Amino acid sequence: MLGLSKFARIAHKFAHQLQVQEQLGMQIADELCRITGTQDVAVNLNGEHHCMNSRGIRTSGTMTTFVTRGAFLGQPEIRAEFLHLVDHR
Repeated sequence: MLGLSKFARIAHKFAHQLQVQEQLGMQIADELCRITGTQDVAVNLNGEHHCMNSRGIRTSGTMTTFVTRGAFLGQPEIRAEFLHLVDHR
């Protein structure tokens, strides 16, 4: 079991590198697999892209990336339950 601070540390570890959000999600998922010793990992990453609301178009720049590993790939009911829980938090 991981505490919430561990998730934040993992995200910050990789977020300080210049990269696209999809790559960040994959790095977080891979690190969670390594730390927990399981391949059954799902990452729902919401990122606000400040370039969209601070320059030019001035609109909300929130994007969601969903990365899955293990059982979340092969079992749609597990994936659906995870997404349901994330949407209703």
